[in-house]
Amino acid sequence: MIVSGGVWALGEPADEAVRQVELCNRNLCLLARSFVSSGFTTVIDWVVPDRQQLDLFYELLDPLPIRAVIGPSSR
Repeated sequence: MIVSGGVWALGEPADEAVRQVELCNRNLCLLARSFVSSGFTTVIDWVVPDRQQLDLFYELLDPLPIRAVIGPSSR
C-alpha cells in the first residue's frame, strides 16, 4: 500500500520503522473491529514479536473477546 517511503519493520531509520509498524497494527485492529461490528468472526493472522505490541493489540481491540495463539520463542 505504500508507494514510497516504506521502511521494513527492522529497517532504517529505526524510528520510522517503529512508526510504520505501529500504524500497520492500528489499521489491522481497526479493520478487525469493522468486520466484527458487521457480524463477522474475525482472525488477525499476524506475528507479534514482543509484549509491547501484543499489549497494543489488546488495548486497540478492547472490549472485544480475544484469543491469542502464542508459539515458542526462537530465543
